[in-house]
Amino acid sequence: MKYLISIMLITTLSLNAVHSQPLRYDDNNDWKIDEQPVEWQPAPIEVTAGDLSLKVWLLHRLVPSPENGYLISRSDWIEIRRMLDNLSDEIERVKISERSSCDKRLEEKDDFCQNLNKDLIKEIDIFKKDIKFKDEQVASLKKENLWTKILTGTAILGLGGFSIYQATK
Repeated sequence: MKYLISIMLITTLSLNAVHSQPLRYDDNNDWKIDEQPVEWQPAPIEVTAGDLSLKVWLLHRLVPSPENGYLISRSDWIEIRRMLDNLSDEIERVKISERSSCDKRLEEKDDFCQNLNKDLIKEIDIFKKDIKFKDEQVASLKKENLWTKILTGTAILGLGGFSIYQATK
């Protein structure tokens, strides 16, 4: 097993050296990397999205920023721009949604209040009937009481008169 692994290792190392290629630049060094510094001055660009206006610099990779600030990737900027461009539509959509929700709740409350008023009116009618019935009972009791007083007074007068008549006889 050890021999098999060592043979495979030797083979792979030798194949890598066989397929190597020469350097891409000439040996005369016409183009030297350390003598020419990379200079690139990005120009600011005014970008608008909806009501928002920003001053931005488009930067290549590994290029320092000319000013301190935030770094926004292209996909994030596209999303921000889409949201800000559609902000008025989104506000209108939210307004319409909230209005319909409020209208629905208002209609539900109106229905609830109307049903509650109907129930209260029914209860008031029941109480009115009960009060009317009790008033009739009180009136009949007053009539009965009147007749009871009249009969009692008559009986007392009759007994009083009879007792006086018996005493004088």
